[in-house]
Amino acid sequence: MPIYTLPGGGLSPGLDRLIFDEGLPEKSRAAERAREAAPGETRELEISAAAHKLRLEAELIRGTFEGVEDALFGVQDLLFEQAGRSEYLESIELPEDLSASGTAQRILGGITGYIYRAFQLGHPDADLAEFARFKSNALRGFEQGLEEARGYIEALGDLNEELEERISETEDLVREGLEAFFDREEELLKSA
Repeated sequence: MPIYTLPGGGLSPGLDRLIFDEGLPEKSRAAERAREAAPGETRELEISAAAHKLRLEAELIRGTFEGVEDALFGVQDLLFEQAGRSEYLESIELPEDLSASGTAQRILGGITGYIYRAFQLGHPDADLAEFARFKSNALRGFEQGLEEARGYIEALGDLNEELEERISETEDLVREGLEAFFDREEELLKSA
């Protein structure tokens, strides 16, 4: 089983449930040890293969969203929350579909959902030039975030050929979806 290094303070509630709430005594003891870690400390524990896949999925999504959010430095963190970031992230916390297509849909849902809504909240009268900057920054942030997530997964020693193929397929699907979204939004702005 894979070993997970848990930062002090615990896991998100969904991943915590997946790893620990299996009713097994050894899982309960692992949960207690992990939850005892103080902020700044870490604890190592074995996790199931399913939890390991979810961990890698979460890293890929977290990295891409952080990359896009960071690239949109003109959009303040409060706007992301007002646009529904917490609700969206909670809704995708325990995905059933871990395919490249499923991952791409979750990434697209975040970028074209709460991230774009945050841009709209911050730029209620956006014109084509402002939209072009959003598009450029979103693509740059996606690329940067994906590379950082890929690097993190590789540093864990988990980037094998199969996972690299899945990440590349996810990247292609996200790019296709973003281009279609950007084209539609651009047409709407032109007709407004």
